Amino acid sequence: MQITEAISEPVATVQDRARTKAQYAMEITGVATLAEDSGLVVRALNGAPGVFSARYAGEPSDDKANNALLLANMEGIFNREAYYQATICLMLQVHEFYLFEGQCAGSIAHKTSGAEGFGYDPLFIPEGDSRTFGHYPPSEKNTISHRGKAVHLLCNFLNERLR
Repeated sequence: MQITEAISEPVATVQDRARTKAQYAMEITGVATLAEDSGLVVRALNGAPGVFSARYAGEPSDDKANNALLLANMEGIFNREAYYQATICLMLQVHEFYLFEGQCAGSIAHKTSGAEGFGYDPLFIPEGDSRTFGHYPPSEKNTISHRGKAVHLLCNFLNERLR
């Protein structure tokens, strides 16, 4: 069952958001659930956009507006260090849940570049590369992305648990 309605989310951390979503889904479905939350953290902006990544420029969520606001807020800033973070929550029972976290370090470009991906991908340059995620095909991005790392940890957990 897929839940498509908006879920009220706490704003403290991506971990809290993932857990809240999973708990809500479990209450509705009565079965074990998975939920994910993620955000872009920019050190020079005191962690912004962070948990507000999807709606950084306001409601409704708008990737182009979010990117434009991020670029405006980064104007004149030399330290462009940033990282993506993702948390997947596997909730097996109401009080039995597991969190799987992934990070991808990088920096913020001075302008958007690339047509792949979504969100801040046209601005995010992963560490060790000169291209933004906007230039990565999904198969390549998934090998180093924050979500890819979190999914890898989840898969390892499930493989061990099912043995």
